[in-house]
Order: sequence, then structure tokens, then C-alpha cells
Amino acid sequence: MNQGQLLRKKLFDRYSANLHLLHDNGLLPHLYLPHKQTFICPVCLNPFSVDDLDTTKENHLTLEDVPPKSLGGKPTILTCKVCNNTAGQQIDVQLFNRMFDIDKRKFIPGSNFHARFSQNGETTQGEVTVHDDGTIKVKQSYKHNKNDKLDNFVSAISPSKGNPLMNIEFYPTKFSFKRLEVALLKSAYLQCFEKYGYAFITDPIFDQVRGQIKNPDADIYPTKAWFLGPFKEENEGSHFVSNPALECVMSIFTLKSLSKRTFGVVLPIKDPEAIKVVAAFHASIALDLGQTAEFHRFDHPRGYIANLENIKEVLTFIEKLKAQ
Repeated sequence: MNQGQLLRKKLFDRYSANLHLLHDNGLLPHLYLPHKQTFICPVCLNPFSVDDLDTTKENHLTLEDVPPKSLGGKPTILTCKVCNNTAGQQIDVQLFNRMFDIDKRKFIPGSNFHARFSQNGETTQGEVTVHDDGTIKVKQSYKHNKNDKLDNFVSAISPSKGNPLMNIEFYPTKFSFKRLEVALLKSAYLQCFEKYGYAFITDPIFDQVRGQIKNPDADIYPTKAWFLGPFKEENEGSHFVSNPALECVMSIFTLKSLSKRTFGVVLPIKDPEAIKVVAAFHASIALDLGQTAEFHRFDHPRGYIANLENIKEVLTFIEKLKAQ
């Protein structure tokens, strides 16, 4: 086996064991496990066997990066090929495009992009590179501009003539804000699954989350269910918020393009309270979520996948929040 195959088998065994542990102890009585070792894709909830690690199968189990690999994520769970490919093509790319679009508009070192330049009525096209020391260089060529036009433009940019500056016009980056939001929701949901396994993501309360991920253009989950930091570094992860009217899971993670941005995303506890919780956060939190929300962290060193006592502790706490 290569490293990828070994990792997929390790993750299959880890989460399959978690699923059967929960089922055998009566914690997931509503689920049917058709295989001796059953893995359920956390997005579509379809069951898979160890044979579905075989990559020759049409819908085999694949490594899933949380958050997306292109934004600094690592392969920490499995999803089926259909869910992985669909999410990547439809929603993850939107988040990637937007992150790098923000980088270039802020001239983050390492940025490289094409743009349009204007000076005294002359317009040309070229390439902008922002170097690590902050130096911005513009490269223009006759290949992409008419010779006389480029010559006139360059001649016009002269400190001696009082025209040392030029205007930069960014080419528009196409992205769907709706799908961008769904990409954040997906990363939050999968991060929650990574930490807690099947303990409560199989609850019907998460049907709206999965439905939104599978149908990114539909209006299923509340919009603006995410917040952009500042968040304290120690608060990254999936934690429970216990404030009255704010009961939820808050998944906090950092996305890395040429810069870093940390997001917090609300995941549901109560049904149908998600939209109310999101609205309550926006209404009551004054920029500093870390000081306002009361996080209840579950950070036992033995984790919440293979330790039944720890799993029951989490489920008991969820029931307490639901009863508030």
C-alpha cells in the first residue's frame, strides 16, 4: 500500500469502529449497518464497506481535506467520491477564488495577477507581482498591447512630467457568494465530524446542513451563519456555545491563502432554531465573539471517537443544551 491507501484504511477503521461502538451501545438505534465494518459518508449518509476503499470502484471512498487542501487543510476524514468531487467543483473553488481575490486587492506579498492600467487617457494591460519585501512590479509587453499605445503609456509615466502614478483596475473575479457561504458551512460540518465522529452528526437536525452542502444554490440553511475573526488561536476547533438563545456548535478554523483568515461557523443544536441562533449572534455580539460566547470545550486527550465514556459526556451535554 502507498501512503494514501494506508491513510484511507486508517481513517476507515477509525470511523467505522466509532460507528459500530455507538450502534452496539444503543446510541444510534435508528441506523442500519449492512456490513461487518460499515463506514457512512458524513455528507450523503450512504453506507460503505471496506471494499469501497478500492479506487477502481466508481464511487469509492476518498480522502477529504478539512478545510480544503488549497486553503491549508489536511486529509483527516473520508467522504465518497461523488460528494468529494461535487463539493470541490461546486463550492470549494468559490472560497479559493474569493480568498485569493482579496489577497491581490490588498497587494499581499506573493500575489501575482493580470490587470488593466490607465494614465492620461491611455490604457494598457499587464501583470502585477508583489514581492516578499512589498515591492510591486508591473510587467507589460507588446504582445498584449499595441506598440504605439504601450510606448505612449510608458512615456506618460514620468516624474519629470508630473505624472509618476498610474491607476490599476482589477479584472473581476467571478464567484458565487452563496456557494462561498456553503463552502464555509461544509468545512465547519466536516471539522465537527472529524472531532466527534457519528455521535450527533447523524441527528436529523443536521439534515439541513447536509441538504445545503448537496444543493449549494438552494435556500436551506440560514445565510450569514459565519463570522470572520478576530478569534483567539486557542479557540480553533469545534466547541459548544452554551449562552441562552445562542446554543449551538461553533466550528472555528483558519483558511490560508497568501494570508490567513479565521472563521467561526454556527452549526445547529436545536430544531428548527438554527436561523434564530444565527440572528441572535448578529444581534448581540459586538465584534469580539471570543469574549461574548461561552465556549464549552471538549478536549479530553483520549478524544471522542473511541472512548465511550467521553462520547456519552458529549451527548449528555447536548441534551442539556436542547432542554434550555
